[in-house]
Amino acid sequence: MRILFVHSLTIQRDDILWGIIELGIDVESSTTLVDLDAVEEDKVESLVEELAGYDLAFSQNFSATLAEACHIAGKPYLSWTYDSPLVALYRKEAAYKTSYPFHFDKKQCQRLKAAGVTNIRHMPLPANIRKYESYGFVPPSAYKFDISFIGQIYESPFYNQVKNGAPDFMVSHLENILGSLTCNYREGSIFGRLYPNEVDALFQVINKKGFDDHLFDKAYMIENLLFANELSGRDRVAILNGTDDLDVNLITHNPDRYKEVLKCKLHPPVCREDMYKIFASSKINLNITLRSIESGIPQRVIDIMTAGGFVLTNYQEEVSELFDEDKEIVTFSCLDEYRDKAHYYIAHEEERAAIAAAGLKKVREEYNITKLVEKMLTQVGLL
Repeated sequence: MRILFVHSLTIQRDDILWGIIELGIDVESSTTLVDLDAVEEDKVESLVEELAGYDLAFSQNFSATLAEACHIAGKPYLSWTYDSPLVALYRKEAAYKTSYPFHFDKKQCQRLKAAGVTNIRHMPLPANIRKYESYGFVPPSAYKFDISFIGQIYESPFYNQVKNGAPDFMVSHLENILGSLTCNYREGSIFGRLYPNEVDALFQVINKKGFDDHLFDKAYMIENLLFANELSGRDRVAILNGTDDLDVNLITHNPDRYKEVLKCKLHPPVCREDMYKIFASSKINLNITLRSIESGIPQRVIDIMTAGGFVLTNYQEEVSELFDEDKEIVTFSCLDEYRDKAHYYIAHEEERAAIAAAGLKKVREEYNITKLVEKMLTQVGLL
């Protein structure tokens, strides 16, 4: 078997390559970088020619350009997506019989299947244990935080636009929805909250953004743009400010912009190796999931466990399916529960260490990159 791996213009992660190589399969990286958001006709032809020497193509996240090339060449195309939703997966190219997209969120898989992407399959995100071990470092004392979170404080330009221009009754309804869901992780999905007349009114604005040729359900698309980033930002501010008596640290892009809203310590972004050092040496590593992820477990959680770190995460449906709660991972469902558990596990080092060790064992044995890539190739009949 020969695999052509194709990077995108925006993502050049090599974890999948590690998994393929460790399986002993011949894999080469294409020199062509593809756009994830559109079909690039000029690149399709060159990729078709390149695919002649390979049995299949593989990429991180889905590319319509590569899907089109594989469709013409009659070659299977596997993709593994860690964004939710990925707009490109709602294009017609994702529904080709030669396209085999894998996604980490079960509910997103259900949405895509309902939209006509019948080959969509669920696959949790991977732990690249071998790559982490190759760094060969001892965590430095500079990163010995009580609590750390590596991520963004999201904002929604569309929500602000609607808030400034919509009727007062509609804004009041939107604020009630956001208020009921902020840091409330068992209240249910952010989707299905709008009235039909609100969907129709807002769709007139959204449809101008170029989504009219996609397979989106319009209510789902609007609620994603309206609520996901806005609610995630509110969650993160509330949680990061929720334990200001502890040493809480945010590592993020443009940290100075959050000085007015956050009480925690702010740090600039770090490289991948230092990210793992933070995970390994923090007493508590927070995960606060982007609200567009409905049931799945973000890559952040797996990366923390890969480094042997302790994870305190908001409740997600698939957490209890993939991990043993309070033995391999710890969850919270609201702000008060977060506060209680943060203080408890800061004070109980032995319990914290045992949970972190059990989490590392689980991802090493069950969710390592080699095992999951092998599962993917087997599921589509290529192994």
